[in-house]
Amino acid sequence: VSTTYKEGDMIKFLTFLAIFALVGCSTPHYTLDDDSRSILQIPKSLEVVKINSVGVWNLTKSSRPRYPRDAAKKGIRGWVIVGHTIDPQGIPKNLKVVASHPSNIFDGSAIKAMKRFRYIYPEEQGDPVEECREHMFTF
Repeated sequence: VSTTYKEGDMIKFLTFLAIFALVGCSTPHYTLDDDSRSILQIPKSLEVVKINSVGVWNLTKSSRPRYPRDAAKKGIRGWVIVGHTIDPQGIPKNLKVVASHPSNIFDGSAIKAMKRFRYIYPEEQGDPVEECREHMFTF
């Protein structure tokens, strides 16, 4: 299946991602308008997209979320953005769904996958410090 975007849609999408990355973990919830929702129907080929991944921690282990059986049967596609804090041991903590579409269909699968992520702190940076990040999972 091939998906094409109009130039204006791609600019809106990139603008949204830039703003989202700047806001970081500090915003408890994001409201998306209909244009953003349609633009964020990201192709299946992009399984895990890192958002707001600028920081010191390096991802060493990621995990694909399990596609919920009912959603697969109905052909439902969507995405979930999971916010989290990386603790000093490199484990994601304080996981929360920042935004999702459609709501509550893929949230549980995304959270379970995020719990399996692991990070490593570069030794040359000194003692590990907590860091906020978000990841977008697509289904």
